[in-house]
Amino acid sequence: MDPSSSTGSGAPAATVAGVVLCVIGGALLLLAWVVYEFYGYCEDNCDKPASTASGAFLAALPWAVAGVVVLAVACYVLMLRGRPSRPSLFKALVLGIVATGTFSGGLFVVVEVGEGLRGAAGGPLILLAILLVVPAWIALTVALVRRASRRA
Repeated sequence: MDPSSSTGSGAPAATVAGVVLCVIGGALLLLAWVVYEFYGYCEDNCDKPASTASGAFLAALPWAVAGVVVLAVACYVLMLRGRPSRPSLFKALVLGIVATGTFSGGLFVVVEVGEGLRGAAGGPLILLAILLVVPAWIALTVALVRRASRRA
């Protein structure tokens, strides 16, 4: 087998790099959510003026944009796997936005379930849900990107 072929030794490396970039993008999105939620925490509990939703949004925006960009790059890297030509940047960006939406939706569901279980079992169940949701989200993203790259 020719090592320069599209299914050669570079395919697993591209998949690993894409998955690592998905994890980094997800971490950036999670950080954006944490920044938004806890923005102005001291201002609410101290003698400073209360924080605003627009201030929290602007504080979290760079982290969210960075997360979307990293996820778009992850989709591009995953689309490189098995293709002799370069994939479309627009398609990678759209897939990165879709991956962002699925991650945000999964995070929202985990948080809502966690708020419903405000007992001693809430914390471990949230951790278990995160440990199940993140790998499922990464597998869904990889499968979606591979399917989209085959259609090109």
